[in-house]
Amino acid sequence: MSYGAAAVGRKRGQETSGNIPSRILCCPALGDHAKFEDVALRIQDPVERLSDPRSSYLASWEWIHDADRDHKLSIDTVEEHPSQPLATALYYAALCGFSRLANYLIYTHAEDVNAKCGRHGTPLHAASYGGHLDFVRLLLDHGADVNAKSERKGTPLCSAYDGGQVGVMRLLLGRGAHADAPYHTRGTLLNCEGRVETVLLLLQHNVNVNDSVDDLKWTALHRASADGHAKVVKLLLEHGAEVNAMSMEQMCTSGVIAIGHHSR
Repeated sequence: MSYGAAAVGRKRGQETSGNIPSRILCCPALGDHAKFEDVALRIQDPVERLSDPRSSYLASWEWIHDADRDHKLSIDTVEEHPSQPLATALYYAALCGFSRLANYLIYTHAEDVNAKCGRHGTPLHAASYGGHLDFVRLLLDHGADVNAKSERKGTPLCSAYDGGQVGVMRLLLGRGAHADAPYHTRGTLLNCEGRVETVLLLLQHNVNVNDSVDDLKWTALHRASADGHAKVVKLLLEHGAEVNAMSMEQMCTSGVIAIGHHSR
């Protein structure tokens, strides 16, 4: 639990007074509990009030759990009191997998499914990263842009990849995600991947097997050869990878690169 949680524990009367039980507000595993049908039904009402964008509860909850930060605040840097959340309630719900909240927030509070507000990007980025399939489906059904780009130019497909969520990747690709979407500076996802399941999934959705958009002009075959992923190399060749494609690194083919890397 973060320092914020301890602080709220000491100041609970001041910061969390109201109708939401403190056990709901301070529960560190609220998202996990809400995935169970019987538990979700029992806490539906307080969780809806917790996520109401018009209340102060959402700010207190985010302050306690640091839900969207990639690092925890220290006692020296944590704010004295909750500040206005940087992301929307729908984004936080997506991040934690509160799928029961999606319709409530969209219909009751007109939350924007394509708002770019959190560390990951849109609510769809957040749900994809966390592997929340039901939430991903709901967002797509409500018009979420399957190819929206975050500040780092990544799409929800890239977020699902970063989270290791192959099931979500499959769903997104089936709903129109671009398999050739740029991924950081290394080209596309295919240029970075060494797992057969993910490579096959991308190839099944017509990814360009010979794409080379990174600075070194490495294709997926160059990368797989250099990293020693023999099964991926075989799969790429079966799908038309050009074995003599040249890279900018000493103008090498994939075969020469593989020999050079594995002889070191």
